[in-house]
Amino acid sequence: RLSDAAAYLKSITEKEAYAPNPRLFLTYAQVLHQLGDDQRSLQLALQALELVQEGKTISESEWLDLVGLLMKSDQFEAALTAAHAGLNKFSTSRDLFALSAKIHFLMGNPEDALSSAFAAQAAGSYAESLGEEAVAESADSDRISYISSMDLQRVLIDSLEALGSWDAAYTERLAMLEGQSEPESKELKDLALCAFSAERYDHV
Repeated sequence: RLSDAAAYLKSITEKEAYAPNPRLFLTYAQVLHQLGDDQRSLQLALQALELVQEGKTISESEWLDLVGLLMKSDQFEAALTAAHAGLNKFSTSRDLFALSAKIHFLMGNPEDALSSAFAAQAAGSYAESLGEEAVAESADSDRISYISSMDLQRVLIDSLEALGSWDAAYTERLAMLEGQSEPESKELKDLALCAFSAERYDHV
């Protein structure tokens, strides 16, 4: 049970001989978040971030968990700090770039969101060219996905539209819909509005 796990993790972190460990803090934070103790969960997540900034090591998937947990707590500044720190260790991480893009957009920075979204796409293409994507998926199949390829494309499109790059946004929207067998009515409406703003009147 989660409550038993929380009690066990609490007992470990309160031992006098306990050496602060970002992995343990992160795990404890995730358990508390699931139990609804968001305040204590956030405190532990920030402690984990502080430790990794001081040089403690965690894996790429743990960086993603940390960024995602901070985002769930609406701590976008801290989440962005974590994403950038993670990219210092995993400089070709498609997922860390993608989360950075989403955070930038949520913070009202479409230009930075666009740069991160393009970087995420480039990192994904690079990994795919090396044949790493399938290996990563099979080796880490239980990892939580915080942002899908389609969500990333939506962030890219929304950023382009926020910057007034309607032609590029229209091209991206059209490509996204072509990849869907049954697009939602909202997606079609958004495409029409984008086409109008791009002065593609034959597609409205």
